[in-house]
Amino acid sequence: MTVDTYADLGFNLLYWKRRSASKSFSKTEGYSVGKDETIDNDLKMKEEASIVERGQTLSPIVAANAPKPVFASIVRFVVKPGHMSSMFDEITKTGSEEAVVQYTLQISDSEILNVTMVPELEDMITKEETGVNWLDTVEHMLVKFSNGSRTDACSGAILFDWHNDQNELQLQNKTKVLSAVKYRVKEGCVDEFLNAVMTPSEIPMKIRKTIIQTDEQEFYELGIAGLEEKIETEDEEVNWLDTVEHLLEFFGDSRTDACSGVVNIWNNPKFLDG
Repeated sequence: MTVDTYADLGFNLLYWKRRSASKSFSKTEGYSVGKDETIDNDLKMKEEASIVERGQTLSPIVAANAPKPVFASIVRFVVKPGHMSSMFDEITKTGSEEAVVQYTLQISDSEILNVTMVPELEDMITKEETGVNWLDTVEHMLVKFSNGSRTDACSGAILFDWHNDQNELQLQNKTKVLSAVKYRVKEGCVDEFLNAVMTPSEIPMKIRKTIIQTDEQEFYELGIAGLEEKIETEDEEVNWLDTVEHLLEFFGDSRTDACSGVVNIWNNPKFLDG
């Protein structure tokens, strides 16, 4: 089991303050996927729709020879009807050469979420620049947002990364689920929130937990677990939210902006054994 904390890399936290190199990576505000109490409703729908089979992968959650990721991007695509399979395949067939790992999941009938982790700030900047050119090739499959952007994207520094290799070994032949939970923290409460969230997961059988800062008061928690284990421990995650609710700004009626789904995992081949 490994725990990596990046709080000493304070200069990296300025990353999210810089302006994006392209309007294609603008943030779109106000998106919310249900309440935290029903975070897995669409996950059950995906299983019935056989998306599990498409999302399954035998790739490791963390490659044995991979460097520590320091930055991450989280990108949401809205796909035109009839193009979901093609768009999903375009994203997952090969990841960015700058990336350590890429996690991709379908979060609704028309939406895909893609998470990419890189080891250096320069890698993130390069990835965004090459990503704009790649978007030109798939634009015909995408629904643009009201601001003209082809994606709803954010990126930032990884503050905390925890991985339980024993849990991964036990669940290696099971379907994996990734949850992406966005928090908006009240002014003056960031330190208290980070002290609460930047700890090894107490949820049984969770494989990876990563905390990313995407704005001064906004954070993402990424969690990977087995499909069955995720559903079984949903109540425990909601109970944990009760303990930090006083620190959070709400998204409408919800304490978080959350989504989850069966995850496709791509590891950069140069970090895999052999």
